[in-house]
Amino acid sequence: MNKIYKLAEKINTAKTEGGVIKLEETDVIKSINEAYEFQDIVTEISNMNRCGWKVGATSYKAQKELNTKEPMIGPVFKEYILNSPANFSIFSDQNTSVEWEFAFKFKKVLPSKKDKYNLKEILSAIDCLVPVIEIIGSRYQSGFKNIGSIKLTTDMVVHIA
Repeated sequence: MNKIYKLAEKINTAKTEGGVIKLEETDVIKSINEAYEFQDIVTEISNMNRCGWKVGATSYKAQKELNTKEPMIGPVFKEYILNSPANFSIFSDQNTSVEWEFAFKFKKVLPSKKDKYNLKEILSAIDCLVPVIEIIGSRYQSGFKNIGSIKLTTDMVVHIA
């Protein structure tokens, strides 16, 4: 089994059972495209159902703290969307925190296309806006501070309540 799949299994195990890995272990991922491909491998290994996307690092302040220049996306899994009140595992070594967020429920899929969607197309696809609580944690010993785009993208998995 190659290094990428072994790393994906380690990240997935940390996500489901707790624990952290050293940030340097992800040095085999060299580009943002490889980081997104890595997300797909972790999704495949997890056997979870991807049902949406999370966008992180959307503000200048967050981008500065995380050492990235643009927002990152990560999968949202059906198994991690919880109705309040909810019970779930928190792993003390994963620097867990809580954030207030907004989620959009879409009434139709916006498939990939060459040109950007315009505002009217996006708004017509949205069913409603939902306030959510996001529980985040890092699978890296060093946490999220100054992590950079590639490494942040490899660890974008959250619980939403």
